[in-house]
Amino acid sequence: ECGLHAGLLLRGNVSSCCDVIANDDDVMVITWDRTELMHLLEVDRNMERAMKAVMSWDIVSKLKSQRQLLASGIVPDPEEWTRKRREQTLHRYKAILRNMLAHPKYLRKRKEELTKYRDIHHIDDNQHEYALREMGWTLEEFEAGCKTGHIDEDAAEMKQYGWRWYAHEVYF
Repeated sequence: ECGLHAGLLLRGNVSSCCDVIANDDDVMVITWDRTELMHLLEVDRNMERAMKAVMSWDIVSKLKSQRQLLASGIVPDPEEWTRKRREQTLHRYKAILRNMLAHPKYLRKRKEELTKYRDIHHIDDNQHEYALREMGWTLEEFEAGCKTGHIDEDAAEMKQYGWRWYAHEVYF
């Protein structure tokens, strides 16, 4: 969900921190273009609220399941399990940050939501700065919302496709 619960409506591709493998032949996979979904959520606030509610419910149910799993003793090494979960959290954060850095206008507009995400997931300043350095950004560039020589994916896409990539149908 890459931050939807925190109000981050990330466009474009966002890397996953894991793969999902289904052990059943009776599986349905639903996919959508993330940019189009984010546009829908921006123009239909009821849809955005509903999506956030679904995501929040899913997160809470997963946390409850994790708590039960840890309490049951099924997890042989809770400290190792916690370490791996923390690694996944940092990987997700880096994927979100990478996406936002590729969209400077969005980065400038949604820093408050990114801060909210960091608070929810306990991403401290040192981890944030480390993630920025990994991507070749300084904290100053991040605060300014731009990096000299960095490609703005939205501008590049608009230059290549114009509005065609976005407008599928027009209704009068």
